Amino acid sequence: MTKLFLLCAAFLASVSLSAQTYSQTFNLCDKTYTATCEQLIGGKVKITVVDANKDSAGTSINIVTTDLEQFAKSFKGLFATFNTANNITCPVHDADTSALVFGRQLFLNFQASMTKDSTVPVAGVFKIKDSVAVQARMRYFFYNIGQPKTLVEREVKHDFKRYKIDKVNVEFNNGFMENIKAYITVDSQQLIFTNAYPFGISSVSNFKSYNGIELYEMNSRVYMRHIHKSTMRAAIKDLEDTYKIDSMQKKQPLQRGTLLKGDSSFAIKLGDLVDYDYALGVDRRDYSPKNDTLTLKGSEARILHKEATNRLFEAHIYTDFIGLNEDKPNGLIQTEVSKRININTLQHLSNRWFYWLARSRGGFQYIEPSITLSKLEQHNKRLMLGDMDSIRYNPGSNDTSKFGKKHRYTNALDLYQYQTFSGGVDVNIGFLNNHDLKFTVYLNAGARLGITSVSDSLTSVNQNVVTKTGQVKNYSINTFQFYPSLIATFLPEERFNLSLKYQLMYIKVLNSDVQPLAFDKQDETKVLFKNIGWLNMLELLMTIQVNSNSKMFGRIKFNSDLHNAQRNFAQVQVGYSTFILGGKP
Repeated sequence: MTKLFLLCAAFLASVSLSAQTYSQTFNLCDKTYTATCEQLIGGKVKITVVDANKDSAGTSINIVTTDLEQFAKSFKGLFATFNTANNITCPVHDADTSALVFGRQLFLNFQASMTKDSTVPVAGVFKIKDSVAVQARMRYFFYNIGQPKTLVEREVKHDFKRYKIDKVNVEFNNGFMENIKAYITVDSQQLIFTNAYPFGISSVSNFKSYNGIELYEMNSRVYMRHIHKSTMRAAIKDLEDTYKIDSMQKKQPLQRGTLLKGDSSFAIKLGDLVDYDYALGVDRRDYSPKNDTLTLKGSEARILHKEATNRLFEAHIYTDFIGLNEDKPNGLIQTEVSKRININTLQHLSNRWFYWLARSRGGFQYIEPSITLSKLEQHNKRLMLGDMDSIRYNPGSNDTSKFGKKHRYTNALDLYQYQTFSGGVDVNIGFLNNHDLKFTVYLNAGARLGITSVSDSLTSVNQNVVTKTGQVKNYSINTFQFYPSLIATFLPEERFNLSLKYQLMYIKVLNSDVQPLAFDKQDETKVLFKNIGWLNMLELLMTIQVNSNSKMFGRIKFNSDLHNAQRNFAQVQVGYSTFILGGKP
């Protein structure tokens, strides 16, 4: 019988929802149920049974045991309690026997799911406090009648009063508490408190700031200093209409110093709502958990984990439709590997005049090292260098007075187009965010090393006559690349996002034998001496989240010379993601 249970454990009938949660569906008493096991703090396991076909509340128990039979008996009792509470009749003997059998299977499957992720490091313990102090603010307009008449805003903070926390929903994303909703019943009315911008959960400085961060009740106005001036003017007009104030004729003037009551708002402190006991580790400097969402009741806690090792590095692999043409070497297969590293997960609430556009702002949020590999099609794998001697001895409209002793030339756009490898790092400079308008904007700067494979058709010069020898020399040219970039990302929903990117790239050739040149946009036969080149780059990227483990991409890129847009090339790419350290793509 034990072997049978172990075989059942190998066949997991459901999907593990997280590193500490396991669910499985079963049939008993001619009905379908779902049982969920959730690992809690202190060795407790929370078992919940619900009707799989109805959207109804389930029945739960918390137990502490590592014994198979004790677990199965506890599950049998829970199942019986659920049936009684929902008026479900079932032959007692059949129900008891079947519940015991399934309880054993559930225990083994749950343990198997836990073992699979047991090597994932613990990030910390996230706890919701039992109660929170709700602060009520009343705003008053102090009306002075003078020359000129002025209306001064005053705020009065009422005394704190603590209320029980019903539940909290929270989303962790890239080192931030991206969204949070706290449900709190205040004087028999349930209020929902939300964040105006994301809060970092990555560093000790983040945790220290929690006592100064406020969540606002959804129907309350944000603190007056973040209200736009037009809203203030509308409030003043409403007060004048309400109290029949004629600012010009002063038919019914208010006495100097009269207080006119405005609207109210409610707020709570993040540090009074949650507590995060981050876990230490050797060389650990980032304490954020993996991307996840969870729901906890007041006084409940959850163990949060870091991302699994095999999911740390994700590669994006693209194929280029235009690159299928033999004369278009745009990178038939392009692989990009990058890793975002948070360095300053601290955001600030925007000033009043800017709040309508961006709720929060920040700077130096992250650095992102990246590597790009391009496999060019076989017919144009290497860049053919130009022959400067041919121009020198047949100048045409070119001014040869600036020609040195170099024999070969190229240009920045071609070096970039034929590039087979580049690696470097991007640094975030500025950041704007607005959840309501569903966008984020990043201002970044980056530097990269590029490597381009070139081919040199060797020549000889005899009495100012250039002759090809028939020999070819293949080697690589290194380039230094620096660029600022502006990225706007729109996230209409969790399964799809759209990104627009503009990049201005400076390319410096690191080779003493090759002369970088540019071409006159009015005459392509005329060359211009330039030791550096500037490129314009525009990119449209669409991402589709197929499931939790894979994404698909569509990308259009347009690359051109900054001073001559007629010299350009485009890339139309589709791609997918895969984890380079193993695991499902």
